[in-house]
Amino acid sequence: MYNFGVKIQTEMDDAEKSYLEQNIQIALSQKEIDLEDAIAIRQIKDVDQAEQLLIIRRKKRMRTQQQIAQQNSQMQAQMNQQTAQASSQGKMQEIQMQSQANIAEIQADAQAKAQLLQLEYQLKGQIEGAKSQSQMGMKQQDMEFRKSMESDKEEAKDKRVKKQAVEQSKMISQRQGKRGELQDEGDSLIDQLTS
Repeated sequence: MYNFGVKIQTEMDDAEKSYLEQNIQIALSQKEIDLEDAIAIRQIKDVDQAEQLLIIRRKKRMRTQQQIAQQNSQMQAQMNQQTAQASSQGKMQEIQMQSQANIAEIQADAQAKAQLLQLEYQLKGQIEGAKSQSQMGMKQQDMEFRKSMESDKEEAKDKRVKKQAVEQSKMISQRQGKRGELQDEGDSLIDQLTS
């Protein structure tokens, strides 16, 4: 048909049209071609060219679908990676926040212990101060009591000495005959002699 550069185009008969239409419908139902492809194929008058165009359009459509599927797969992988990365960052932030909370808790605990030790030290100091004041007070009372006892002893001793002196003076006066028998005249006589 291609002799002498002349191209003869034959019309499709009904059986060929029916066969071609059946292939177009199958390709459309399986989404191997678009509606535009089906229209373009139906407009071709030669059955061989129509079938060739159908094959070319199916292959092109399948390549496009593969590319779309591959791009979708890559996008899904990227999204999964981003999700995993976000999840990892979230976990890291959670761990960091937990460690900061633990550090804050440890610091608060240490500060509370330090305050407790300081209060304990202050209380011990107050107790020691009260003890020393109490001991000083007791020593002072003891010293005052001893001074009072010593003073009372000295007074009693002075009274005894004065009384002895009076008694001796009476006895001497009685021996010398200057006086009669003496009677106890009490402290007034002692006070007169000592003054």
